[in-house]
Amino acid sequence: MTKKSHPIYAKAAAVFSPITWVIALVLLILNVSLGFVVEYFLPLGEVHLLDVFTVIAACWLGVIPGLFVGMATSIIFGLVVNTTIYYAFIPGFIVVIAVSLMRKGFFRKWWSYPMLIFLLAFVWGFFGQFFVCLLNAVPISLKKPSFWIGILHSFLWDLLDKTITVGALFLFFVFYPQNDKFIDTFPYTYLLKKPWKENDLETERAFYTKTSIKNKIIGITIASYAVL
Repeated sequence: MTKKSHPIYAKAAAVFSPITWVIALVLLILNVSLGFVVEYFLPLGEVHLLDVFTVIAACWLGVIPGLFVGMATSIIFGLVVNTTIYYAFIPGFIVVIAVSLMRKGFFRKWWSYPMLIFLLAFVWGFFGQFFVCLLNAVPISLKKPSFWIGILHSFLWDLLDKTITVGALFLFFVFYPQNDKFIDTFPYTYLLKKPWKENDLETERAFYTKTSIKNKIIGITIASYAVL
């Protein structure tokens, strides 16, 4: 087996292939469309569903496409719906959490889905609100009950939002095609093989989930640029 034909390099190259970015663009369009439908035609209180296809893109295509879908969605909403543009930073944390669980094989276990719901709700509902208050110079008084009530209110709404988001991810995994081409093309989709055999997990992970140095450098560069 030559270096270029090794599955590790093939999967790293998939991040930069045209088909990956065509899929990412389609997921971005679906994500934005869903957000606008909920915002204007199906109001659900503070449930916005802006992370449904972000999480799917991250777990399916990898970190960089996931960042693209999530941050682009938030930027578009920040410009069109007049929400704070600072929300564009939060999907970065969402993507990192989702990919971290995906690459460790946690989604092969049922309890990983409730865990992901609470993690994402915490990032958006607690950390996100706190972060936006700081960036917008909104006075924060940790001693005032009203501040914590507001945080709790946001967290509870986000629990509902992220329950729907993670439910969509679960259905995506359940119905993901078992064709070898679908399973072996993208970075972490080998973890969707059925039946799941935990004894083979470590061997499969060691064989497939390494990424190239180029991939890591580009990912760090994009993340650094986003923060700046």
